[in-house]
Amino acid sequence: MMTNNDWSTLRILFPYVSFESKITNDDQIKNIVCKTAYRDMMPRTLKGIGKAKNENGDLYKDLMLDYVCERIISYLKGSAPESFEEYTTWHRETCEEMVSIFHSSGLNFTHGKAQKLINITFKNLLLFQGAKEEYFIYCHTPIDNNVLRICREKANIDCIKDNWSGINDYGYYLELQNKISEFLNSDNNKEYRLENNVPATNLIFDFYAWIEGGGKDNLKEHWSYKAKEYEFYSNNKELINTILEKL
Repeated sequence: MMTNNDWSTLRILFPYVSFESKITNDDQIKNIVCKTAYRDMMPRTLKGIGKAKNENGDLYKDLMLDYVCERIISYLKGSAPESFEEYTTWHRETCEEMVSIFHSSGLNFTHGKAQKLINITFKNLLLFQGAKEEYFIYCHTPIDNNVLRICREKANIDCIKDNWSGINDYGYYLELQNKISEFLNSDNNKEYRLENNVPATNLIFDFYAWIEGGGKDNLKEHWSYKAKEYEFYSNNKELINTILEKL
């Protein structure tokens, strides 16, 4: 079980330096969408995505990223969703428009790709200074092969294997999110919990999945050669190394 202290430390360590970013800084939000989340979406599997243009000469990729940036910045400046259903309506509309942008591109941009970009964005934004819990409590789990494996092996969820980017049915994707939520809030969930036995949300569940899937090795390697560049490390060297040894 992850204690509040462990969670607070992981919030700092996971994005490496995202804790220096502010949720009110639009440029920093755009940087997460267009670089971090876009990279995690694995654009390399969509050959030609960096060159495909519409009849006006605009890159489909840029049109999609601009749209997502506008949607997320607007979301954070509006009222927080009051239910999972309300958030999911926003999420579904966003995914479907992303897919629609690529309709005439000749590229198979799927709901699997769309959800990964949006969900990884929120996973990073949760760690920004000033991020308010109410905007993230209903956010979804970023679906990838690692999460699918844990769903099968730990949650006994019948789901596809090793083809998250091929998901092109939002209904199937939503069913999977509901099953993850049902598992996390059930008595069968013994390990994906915060202090006081509170179940992890769908979004926080992915931090656990990331550690289980080998993220801890990447984290240790990162701090081993980048530590000197960060003031945070020099000020908290003993704490960070202690946490890294426990992972």
